[in-house]
Amino acid sequence: MDADALVHQLKRLTVLLDDESWEVRREAATEVGNLGPSAESLGPKLVDMTLKDGDRDVRNAAASAIYQLGSVAGPSIDMVVQALDNKERNVRRSALEALLRLGAMAEPHARSMAALLKDTSSGVRRAAVEALASLGTGIVVTYTEELAALFGDRDAEVRRVAVSVVGDVDAQVSKPYAAKFAAMLQDKSTSVR
Repeated sequence: MDADALVHQLKRLTVLLDDESWEVRREAATEVGNLGPSAESLGPKLVDMTLKDGDRDVRNAAASAIYQLGSVAGPSIDMVVQALDNKERNVRRSALEALLRLGAMAEPHARSMAALLKDTSSGVRRAAVEALASLGTGIVVTYTEELAALFGDRDAEVRRVAVSVVGDVDAQVSKPYAAKFAAMLQDKSTSVR
């Protein structure tokens, strides 16, 4: 695609990213992702969509598009990480969900994600567990103690996800938590048992 066609395409997509239809916004975000690094200028808009769009499919498409920006995604990822400190729990949760989709690109920010394992919102705590798990066993091993502390969380879904993630690591790593695992077999929630 020549430079003039790219400029035209980016302008068109900028308008579509603000369309009232969630389907149009989702498809526009997907198209931005398909442009890869040449769509770097739309990174901030994608971050805004990832964190604030009212539709989960649109947020997911925007996060995937950030991932597809590749090596130029750094500033956009930094903006997502900054949102982990936002006062709004939905923004913090959306930021974690975006980092989950960014996979290895989010690994340098594991400590910031782990800090949200103690968030006041159960949805944020669950998203933090899932985001850390998406980074692989090495990261989970690093934060096993913090994750195992969630076995006693007041929210059943947080307990279930934490038990599942810690249970998936090497037996030698999870062995110190055997008594906690056994206690979870008596959990009042069937999804945790």
